[in-house]
Amino acid sequence: QSTWGLQLKMSNRQTLAPKSERTRQELIEPAANSCKILARNVPFEVKEREIGQLFATFGELKSVRLPKKMGSSHRGFGFVEFHAPIDAKKAFDCLSQSTHLLGRRLVLEWADQEQTVTQMRK
Repeated sequence: QSTWGLQLKMSNRQTLAPKSERTRQELIEPAANSCKILARNVPFEVKEREIGQLFATFGELKSVRLPKKMGSSHRGFGFVEFHAPIDAKKAFDCLSQSTHLLGRRLVLEWADQEQTVTQMRK
């Protein structure tokens, strides 16, 4: 499946257990009125604009952020925030079901509203 020149592919592979102390249930169920999604395993070739285009099909975006390394590329994860929680839930429900982007499987979690890059490293 191709969207905006990006290669998307769905697979039936099951999601692995999270490595963090948060339970799997906390990662897949949004907090009340949560609008922010954490996307992990983002291909390094993908730009913020392309991630925005992918998620914008589900509703109006407030922001898209791919934290950068010291060099020019991003760190392989990013944050997508929607204006409406219902749009974020639609995107999460659709794209968390084994979506592949440029050969890499996107891993989606609900982000803490105040989550920082330092907290992400843990």
